[in-house]
Amino acid sequence: MNSYLKRSDGEVYGPVDLPTLQLWATDGRVAPDDMVSEDQKSWRRARDVDELGMVWKVELRDGMVYGPVHILALRELIRDGTVSSQAKIKNMKSGDVKVAFEALLDAMAGGGAGEMQTISTLAEQLGEARQKIEQLEK
Repeated sequence: MNSYLKRSDGEVYGPVDLPTLQLWATDGRVAPDDMVSEDQKSWRRARDVDELGMVWKVELRDGMVYGPVHILALRELIRDGTVSSQAKIKNMKSGDVKVAFEALLDAMAGGGAGEMQTISTLAEQLGEARQKIEQLEK
């Protein structure tokens, strides 16, 4: 079944298959309040579409709470400095609270041996981002 994504600005994308929509969620291209529909008549919030895995809330640098988002969407939020790599994140389904960087690495490691290079690269990028952030905070 194909779906449509309606962004907060009213722009509609699709139709796309579920794997594509899931990829968009992992890339952080689906916001929690974006709307998803199969028929463009009945819409529901992206955060309420279980298949998108958007279950993590995260504290932004400005103290606001954002989400829920997919765990892998944290890559971009940390990379662009919106979220500290040490930010606490909470799984809205299980109640688990974790450190963003560690939870992200755990999620990436769960992807299998083929993603080990991605994990290494991501760890380096996050380490560099952390150093830059620490320098800016001084």
